[in-house]
Amino acid sequence: MAHRVRKLAGRILPGRRARQRAGDLGRELARVRRRLGRSQERVARLTGRLEKSRAAAAAARTEARTSRADLARAEARIARLETDLGNTHLTLEHYMQLDRDTTARVAEGRAALFDYPVTPRPRTFARPGKDFFGDLMRASDERVAALLRDIGPSLAPLAAVPEDETDPTLPYWSNPWLPTLDGATLYGLVATRRPSLYMEVGSGFSTKFVRLAIRDHGLDTKIVSIDPQPRAEVDALCDEVVRSPYEDIDLDLLDRLGPGDMLFVDNSHRAFTNSDVTVFFTESLPYLRPGVVYGLHDTFVPDDYPADWNDRFYAEQYLLMAYLAGGAAGDEVLLGTHHVATSPHLLQELAPFLPPTRSALDGGGFWMTRTQP
Repeated sequence: MAHRVRKLAGRILPGRRARQRAGDLGRELARVRRRLGRSQERVARLTGRLEKSRAAAAAARTEARTSRADLARAEARIARLETDLGNTHLTLEHYMQLDRDTTARVAEGRAALFDYPVTPRPRTFARPGKDFFGDLMRASDERVAALLRDIGPSLAPLAAVPEDETDPTLPYWSNPWLPTLDGATLYGLVATRRPSLYMEVGSGFSTKFVRLAIRDHGLDTKIVSIDPQPRAEVDALCDEVVRSPYEDIDLDLLDRLGPGDMLFVDNSHRAFTNSDVTVFFTESLPYLRPGVVYGLHDTFVPDDYPADWNDRFYAEQYLLMAYLAGGAAGDEVLLGTHHVATSPHLLQELAPFLPPTRSALDGGGFWMTRTQP
């Protein structure tokens, strides 16, 4: 009996220990689960903090980039301000010097003052599908071609004109004042039209070409020079000299020009109050007698003045173009040497008669015939 009891107890005790062990494991598992839950909560909190940190880092990086851009802009602005500050001193000195220069120029009668900035640049004068001045010049092409064929044979003596200066009383092709086509056509017009009187406003190489034409063709033409101070020594080539600004002369002098006579105007090319250009267009041209051939120099109709002349502030051509646009009082366009130079079909009419020269075949003379009294 005792043996059976011991045997049964041996069976019961291990089961009790197993149950105790199981209980202990269960409690341990519960503790582990609680710790796991707390760890999971902590992980969740850390994950949230990490996401917030990442967002904050991204925002910080964006802010840093923005700050760097702001910094760069600020530095650039500071650099500009420093430059402007330096320029301010330069500009102040510039305007002080300009004021001094302007005062001196006003005292000398050489000032040009503007109320607002001016930006000279060549214009085209044409609009899409419309080219008034180009059409006007092309309309005279047949008459111009006939004129060039007419004066061409008279140019033969020009073969003796040198490229460079050899005699101060003679013209030469490389002179900087009268381009090749201007010198040749002026010579040809005088040679073929044989005017009794040739009058010029502005003397120099034009005088030399005209005197040469008179000599070569045995003409009786008289030269009257109106110029306060010619660029070349030409007094000996003239029959009469008027050394005075054009705006100051007795304009009755032009009444001596009759049909067939010639007037060549190569003056300051600037139009303003009491300038020689203004006086010519308002007090001379309207009163020229019918049949007088007159020419203006340094005009480029139908084109504008060359770009490298922007600082000259010439305006004479614009008065001429306005005159042409208004019908020119019926005056006939005789010849525009710039138009000839830029029109191969016209240039070929005269080219065979021109002597070989290194100088470009260009010009700026514009000739017309007065038709109305």
